[in-house]
Amino acid sequence: MALAVLDRMDRLGLVDPEVLRVRIEEFKGDRGVGQARYLIVHMDGGAESYGESWFRLRLLDAGFPRPDVQVWVPEHRPGAMRLELGWEGLRKAGEYDGEEFHSTQEQRDADDARRLRLEREFGWRVLPARKGAVLGRSLELELAFGELLGMEP
Repeated sequence: MALAVLDRMDRLGLVDPEVLRVRIEEFKGDRGVGQARYLIVHMDGGAESYGESWFRLRLLDAGFPRPDVQVWVPEHRPGAMRLELGWEGLRKAGEYDGEEFHSTQEQRDADDARRLRLEREFGWRVLPARKGAVLGRSLELELAFGELLGMEP
């Protein structure tokens, strides 16, 4: 939850990550400072929801490389598609399918069609993740992304 709050504060311009990186050292030795350092390094104001932040943290905690946030395919222009988390050099991505915009059959069908287009036209493989997988304790998410990225979680 803390990374989601840091991401949101960064997105709103309420904090400067560089200032936080310096100021956290004033608390060196205090409980939780190590975790705070880790989260500050990984904060990203590009995240648009708590779910995206939680998802990104889960992937980082599994040891995967840091994904770029809000990747445009093929590039940022009219008609381009945006991926929430992506590894551009690998053409692999993950998307958090939250309940608000991805819960009806019509929405899921549109998501599937867009992901199929991304793969067929642009060579991108995209794995979705739902709230239960992101917040749950199962390692299925890590295993699926390990397979996608060709890495061990």
